[in-house]
Amino acid sequence: MANLRTIIGRFSDFARMPVPLLAPTDLNDVVRGAMKLSTLNFKPRAARRSNV
Repeated sequence: MANLRTIIGRFSDFARMPVPLLAPTDLNDVVRGAMKLSTLNFKPRAARRSNV
């Protein structure tokens, strides 16, 4: 049983999120970076006509 507790404890330590490092940042740079990533993944498609 102690072996199982050790395994669970080690897994919990491994899975724990690290403490965030907070620092001042330029929100405009963050938004520009997000926009750049989203435009790289966006593939425009030709418009389709609907027969509704």
